[in-house]
Parts: sequence; C-alpha cells; structure tokens
Amino acid sequence: MKIKPFRLLEMLLHSITVAALLLKSFDEIAKGLFFPGFIILGLAVTAMVITFFWKQLNMAPRIARLACYYLEAPAMLITSFIFHSEQNARLSQLFLIIAISGPVYGFLTSVKKRKGRAAVQKQG
Repeated sequence: MKIKPFRLLEMLLHSITVAALLLKSFDEIAKGLFFPGFIILGLAVTAMVITFFWKQLNMAPRIARLACYYLEAPAMLITSFIFHSEQNARLSQLFLIIAISGPVYGFLTSVKKRKGRAAVQKQG
C-alpha cells in the first residue's frame, strides 16, 4: 500500500516538530529543570511513536494524526513558557502560535469530506 503524499508531508512535519521538542527537552534536563523537561520528552516520544508506528498500534490514520496534533500542542505550550522565562520573546511567540494552531490543524485534517450539494441532489 502506497503512502499518500499528504500523509508523507504530515509525517515530515511531525518529525520536525518532535525533533525540536526533543532538543528542547534534553536542554532543559541538562539545565536541571527535570519537571518541564520530562513532560516535553514524554509527549514528544509518544507523538513520535504514534507518527511512525500507527499501523502496528492498529490506529486509523485519521485518529493518529489527531492524536499527534493534540499531543504536540501542550508540549509546544510548555516550550513557549520556557522560552518566555528565558527572555526569548520571538521564539516564545512562535511556539505559542504553533501551540494554539496545532489543535485547529488537527481538527481540520480529521474532518471527513462531505459531498457537495449537487452530488447529493443528483443521487436523490
């Protein structure tokens, strides 16, 4: 079974997001901030497992996408707070926007496509 290009692009997006979260979590753990570091690490690893092993976990692709977006959003929010506390305003705002828009993207990609009004009238 061939992977669709949109699904491949989405896997790439989740991989980049998880990589950024992993880097920040390891940075926080190295600084001695274990609580936010391990929260971000746990959410990122869970999203990574779902992204790559959704077939082995017997998950539908739509549910896997939705779960990844909803797992990455709180991790991005915590990362935004950490950047804010480090006085890094630009990255804090960027991660806040990503954290807010993540569930929106998840919802929009998971909505089933409806038939147009003309197609429904044609059948009936």
